Amino acid sequence: MPYGEPGDYAGPDLLALWYQRNIRIYHNIVTLIESPNDRILVIYGAGHLAWLRQDIANDAAVKLRKLADLTSQP
Repeated sequence: MPYGEPGDYAGPDLLALWYQRNIRIYHNIVTLIESPNDRILVIYGAGHLAWLRQDIANDAAVKLRKLADLTSQP
């Protein structure tokens, strides 16, 4: 079911803003990287996680690791 009246782009605009917010968050994360050895802790809401995973999957220079994976290493 569409959101909004015919000719009203409230639904698509809302979706575009959601994607814009997520890509800006990703941009802010990657601009913190100064060296390939940098590690950045990101505390992120579950509703945004799929977008973060997608953005990182498209960037060979960045790797996403779960905190649990890092703490279980010897």
